[in-house]
Amino acid sequence: MTTQKNRINAVSTGWYYGWLIVAVAFIAQAVTMGGTIYSYSVIAVILNDEFSVSRLQLMLPMTLMTFMGVFFSPVIGAKLDKYPVKHFMLTGTLLLMAGLLLLSLASSIYHVIAIYALLLAPVQVLLGPLCCSVLIARWFSRKLALAMGVAAIGASIGGFVIPPLIEWLNQQYGWRDGMRFLSMAVLFLMAPLTLLIYDRPQLKGLFTDGADAEPDLSQLPTGSEFGSTKAILRSKAFWLLAITMGVLFSSYAAIISNLLPLVMLYEVPRQDGVLLISMVAAVGIAGKLIFGAVADKIDMRIGLAAAVILLMAGISIFILGSSYQHFVLASLVMGLSAGGLLPVWGAMIALLFGVENYGRVMGMMGPIIIPFNLIAVPLTGYLFDQTGSYSMPFTLFAVLLALSLLWVPAIKRPA
Repeated sequence: MTTQKNRINAVSTGWYYGWLIVAVAFIAQAVTMGGTIYSYSVIAVILNDEFSVSRLQLMLPMTLMTFMGVFFSPVIGAKLDKYPVKHFMLTGTLLLMAGLLLLSLASSIYHVIAIYALLLAPVQVLLGPLCCSVLIARWFSRKLALAMGVAAIGASIGGFVIPPLIEWLNQQYGWRDGMRFLSMAVLFLMAPLTLLIYDRPQLKGLFTDGADAEPDLSQLPTGSEFGSTKAILRSKAFWLLAITMGVLFSSYAAIISNLLPLVMLYEVPRQDGVLLISMVAAVGIAGKLIFGAVADKIDMRIGLAAAVILLMAGISIFILGSSYQHFVLASLVMGLSAGGLLPVWGAMIALLFGVENYGRVMGMMGPIIIPFNLIAVPLTGYLFDQTGSYSMPFTLFAVLLALSLLWVPAIKRPA
């Protein structure tokens, strides 16, 4: 695996427009992840109060949103290497606004399912980590993992701010008016920001990393050997990395979606449970900075293994714990792990397959990663309905994470 010692030696010439690109990606991921993934645990409780449905039904909106991502991810990922990213992100903004607005009008759980599946699913691709990572990979190389880590902090900020904001709006004005407020906030915040996006530094008369000249690319993988879909699919590294990320993302999604219902079983007050979700997001900020800064200097596989081990530890504490103090500790450990997922994954794709193939490779990993989420989230709800406990599904996730550590060393470029 290529490390920082073999990376570009670019010389910065002061303030770099690429950091403004990072700021736009930061806000986009805060709005997208905070308004969909992180907030769903709070929304699930609201929906249960409104429609009185089973845990399995409560997980269906997230499940269908994940399932539809199988179709959107590879198609949009391939197009990102050909068309302006700002067009995709503006489309995602409009869809997120429309989804939140229609959610405020839902009269049954089936309306909610349709909104998550048809409107919010493409938002995960258009305004989430895929588009943002593709964009950042074109502006940075020497500090790629750090830039991705900073941008990914946006997801943590969104997870820290938006779930308690939704709960506050629900208490003050009702959840329907709260969704309407959020839909307008998304439109007026994100639409102007998309106008600041340029696909590549050359369009602004700049060079990668803000260097004073075009940096020497001879040390970096060009990705020329992965110029076709067939070549990518024949790569062992592609499959091992995709499966590892599938296990990580699905375990994290299932736990964060059920975190509030889990702790309420132990008579933890609802507001304290919401605070745990914010803790996961807040600690994720530190995790992204740590992983982002360190990953540019070490073998990326070490960073990936560290994220796996931390998530295993967090899940184990959730299984064995029974007090609020245990759940706080589990949330802190889980947040550190979550902080490493996006910067390490994004940087590994660039190093393994080259920047020019970035959108296609990340998009192609979607149909491999998404089925893990598709199974994990409803399976968690189903096993809880059958056993009345989260111990069985959480133990399963811990075992899968342990198994994934076995093949992390084999994720490397062909000789």
